[in-house]
Amino acid sequence: MAVTNSGWSVKTLNKRVVAVCRVSADTSDTDLPTPKFPPEIDLAKPFNVIINVSKDMTAASSGYMDVHGGYASDFSLTGGTSLTTVSGVEMFATTTDLDAGGVFSLRVIPGPTGVAQVTTMPGGLAVIPPMPYLALNYDSAALQDAAYVDFIVVQ
Repeated sequence: MAVTNSGWSVKTLNKRVVAVCRVSADTSDTDLPTPKFPPEIDLAKPFNVIINVSKDMTAASSGYMDVHGGYASDFSLTGGTSLTTVSGVEMFATTTDLDAGGVFSLRVIPGPTGVAQVTTMPGGLAVIPPMPYLALNYDSAALQDAAYVDFIVVQ
């Protein structure tokens, strides 16, 4: 099985926009990216990202979540055994190990331009310069088994 994603499913619940995407992969895959965010998520406003890791993903390594920003309409991420980025750049990376399963939450706030790239930061809060597009990626050493990651964006 190659890396696959469900696409973004978008609903309005309690006056909040909720977008959900499941990305599945097989043994040896290292990058599990989402498609770019759906247009219902307003990237000029703060939002929450919740990552639900299905199980212990790698035998003896770590897994992290990256936020990538796109600057052209052809922006995309392609995963598998390596990450390929088209018209984009990594904007933020967590240092919280998401490998052992469980849930991780991050509050993303659009910030001023000219701010240095924020990487290797613990979870909780991220200030990211505004970008026309965003996508998420679960980044790890090779998976030990087939697994999935649920990415949930709430605004």
